[in-house]
Amino acid sequence: MNSRKKRFKLYKSGKQWITAAIVSIGFIAGTQVKHVHADTTTNQIQTTQTQTTAESNASQSTTLAIANNENSNSASASVASAQAAATQQNQNVNAETSFAQSKVVVNTTNQVNASSQSSNNIDATDLNNQASDISAQSDIKNTGWQKVNDNWHYIKEDGTEQTGWYKSQAGFWYYFDNETGNALKGWNTINNNLYYFDQINSNALTNWQKIDGHWYHFDSVNAWADTGWYKSQANLWYYFDLTNAQALTDWQKIDGHWYHFDPVNAWADTNWQNINNHWYYFDPTNADARTGWFKSNAGNWYYFDPTNADARTGWFKSQAGLWYYFDPTNAWALKDWQYINNHWYHFDTINVWADTGWFKSNAGNWYYFDPTNADARTGWFKSQAGLWYYFDPTNAWALKNWQYINNHWYHFNWDNVWADTGWQKINGKWYYMDPINAWILTGTQEINGKTYTFNSDGSWADGWDWPFPQDGEGYFSGGQLFGIHAGGEFRLNGFHDGLDFGSIDHPGREVHAIHGGTVKIVGYGSGLSWYAVVDTGEYLVVYQEAFSSKNNILVHEGQQISTGDVIGIRDTSHVHIGITRDHNFKHALASSFINNGTWLDPQKIIREGL
Repeated sequence: MNSRKKRFKLYKSGKQWITAAIVSIGFIAGTQVKHVHADTTTNQIQTTQTQTTAESNASQSTTLAIANNENSNSASASVASAQAAATQQNQNVNAETSFAQSKVVVNTTNQVNASSQSSNNIDATDLNNQASDISAQSDIKNTGWQKVNDNWHYIKEDGTEQTGWYKSQAGFWYYFDNETGNALKGWNTINNNLYYFDQINSNALTNWQKIDGHWYHFDSVNAWADTGWYKSQANLWYYFDLTNAQALTDWQKIDGHWYHFDPVNAWADTNWQNINNHWYYFDPTNADARTGWFKSNAGNWYYFDPTNADARTGWFKSQAGLWYYFDPTNAWALKDWQYINNHWYHFDTINVWADTGWFKSNAGNWYYFDPTNADARTGWFKSQAGLWYYFDPTNAWALKNWQYINNHWYHFNWDNVWADTGWQKINGKWYYMDPINAWILTGTQEINGKTYTFNSDGSWADGWDWPFPQDGEGYFSGGQLFGIHAGGEFRLNGFHDGLDFGSIDHPGREVHAIHGGTVKIVGYGSGLSWYAVVDTGEYLVVYQEAFSSKNNILVHEGQQISTGDVIGIRDTSHVHIGITRDHNFKHALASSFINNGTWLDPQKIIREGL
């Protein structure tokens, strides 16, 4: 087969022309052959032009339709036999666009009337002699692409068949079997490399191909299937099976590292991925899944399981006995204050572990976290030193200053937050707190053999008080506090000229006077709503933003009031209390958003005045 030649031979007998084609197929891209009819009653030759799309220019192949001889009765069995040896069916050929011009001679099948066999028999010996004579005069070699039994062959200029590798002018690779000369199709392993040859045109596929539902990548130069790691021009990683070259998908453990390959596109995922409701982080450069501790560019900590690489969520206790809590949705380690399962916790802002024992916040509040479970204590707590503390049931901070708890008043040291006991001088007033229970004593009491009388509030003097006595000082968020604080950025210059007592943090509808004095103004202003201004002598105190109607204000201009009297009924979200030494209220309002000393801190004044 290696030296096999295929030729066209043209035979002439009298006025008969018979084309004998052993193999006459031009490998021509997009060849279209028009139908040719052999007329059995006439003696004409019909020529049909066949349009061919070539690699770079169009060529034409001429199809000759050879009719029978000019004798009307010239269709004998001998002629039919000769024609049977020389007849070739029309073929529609798909050809690679790289091949140059080629001529194809195609015989149509003659329709022969074989009823008369006696008078026009042609001597086979004469016919062969004439054919040999014509062959000697015109030997047309058929070279280039040929299709035999649905297999492509390539005939070289010397008439021999191409075997092994062949690269076309268009740059396509082909491989021809050394024994049969057939161009290979489908999957083939050559010199330990996998290739895939097109099932129709037999060219080796290159670049990305999806075959039988799997992705493959074939080298653009050598056409072999890539195996192992491959990085695309888009900087995406892929991994092709070392045996069958398929692009791996889903989870794969390679060289001790986990990777996840996209189920559709087969690329290795990078960065953050949520897979089956678990978070993973894949290195942006190498695509391997992170394990252990990892700190993101945003400053968040994560912990990825050393075995499965999924990010931990919920509670996690380290080998060092430290507690961490990872957000159930985003998997980052929580920081700062967190309310989890009805308990407060504080997580270190740098190391993200849960604090235990005593902790003082940046706001100056004290907390105590259980040494074992790390949850913040609430309610009463007695230390090993025998000191009493009370932690807010809602916010868990240790209460300070005056607190009314279970029908008793207590005073908690401002710095150390323990409940004071015994004699205490607070803001110039004397109080006596029970040595065992720490509550203040009222009325007539005998202390160390002497009799003392205490007012109903436990003190001997009147002074400042909170607008909601039942709440005492209570607590405030940053946006409620006087001055410039986090949470108040929405205000002009970020400055707050008073103190806001919210309906949630300071519940109650009755707004009490924080100090006695004379009601100077009851009015309405844009941004203030209905308001009342009280002159204490040293200060002007304004109560604003609490009353949606004048009917909610229970005092009137010129009225003398005392500390604790009801100014009005709050029906809004908060009451704003402002204090200024400027007795011209309109003038003071001009500095509402300017921190120039016009407005003073009500919290500080009330606290120090108690």
